[in-house]
Amino acid sequence: MTIPFFLKRAILQKANKQTAQNLRCFSDSKRIIILTSEKLEKLQVNMKWLAQTYPNFDNIQLFNLSKDKTALSQNFQNVSMKEVNRRHFTFFGDIKKELYNELLNKEYDVLINADSSSNLFLHLIAASLKASFKTSISDEVCKNLYKIKVYANQEIDFKDYIKYTSNYLEALCGKNNA
Repeated sequence: MTIPFFLKRAILQKANKQTAQNLRCFSDSKRIIILTSEKLEKLQVNMKWLAQTYPNFDNIQLFNLSKDKTALSQNFQNVSMKEVNRRHFTFFGDIKKELYNELLNKEYDVLINADSSSNLFLHLIAASLKASFKTSISDEVCKNLYKIKVYANQEIDFKDYIKYTSNYLEALCGKNNA
């Protein structure tokens, strides 16, 4: 069991070391990573929706924080999913070597943390990933981690959050997303 203090410290340290982020238009990106903590059935529905809605992306990677002891991996068209769980982290809030090596081997254009529960494990993964631009739901713990935080007046589901975030990034880039 990792103590939240250690997770927060690791997130802060990694956030302060990350390179400068540059605004990326959603439509100009090719490699997207989305962090979430959904149940497997809902996650599979979201994977299909992402593949149908965004077929132009080379790869959409989902990292899903699971409460299950086994971590699955699945692929559907241009969407690949990897489940992680608390076993991928050490007591002191570090990512274990197997996951860490996998995270550092890839670079992404846009990272979206779509987890409405603001899970510290997902923030630590976000802090560890190489992405040109990172965005999330507002969170007090991770002020320096995400360049832009997309707020919602009420809790919204995964699909709506991804749509709002993509539209917002397009608007910031000066593209009219009709």
